[in-house]
Amino acid sequence: MQFLSLILKLPSKYVFDKTARALYRDTSSHMTFFYGRVLVALTWYEYLTGEDARENPYQNENIPAEDMELLKGIAHEVCTLPEYNP
Repeated sequence: MQFLSLILKLPSKYVFDKTARALYRDTSSHMTFFYGRVLVALTWYEYLTGEDARENPYQNENIPAEDMELLKGIAHEVCTLPEYNP
C-alpha cells in the first residue's frame, strides 16, 4: 500500500507549515527527519500490529507532545481510509 499517497489525501486540517514541522524535505518524495519519518513509522506500526497508533506511548524528544498526538491521529486516519482497507 502506498502510505505516502494516502497521507497526501488527508483533509487540509493536517497541513503543516513549511518550517520545522514540514512532512517532506524536498518535492514530496523524501520525508523530513522528525515529523515525516515519525509519521511513516506510526503508520507502519498501526498497519503491522493492528494496534491503534493513538494509543502508542512513544514520544520523540524532538517533537512536542501535542504534535506527536497529531501525528498519531494522522497515522490512525490513514489506516482507516477506505482506500487502505478495500
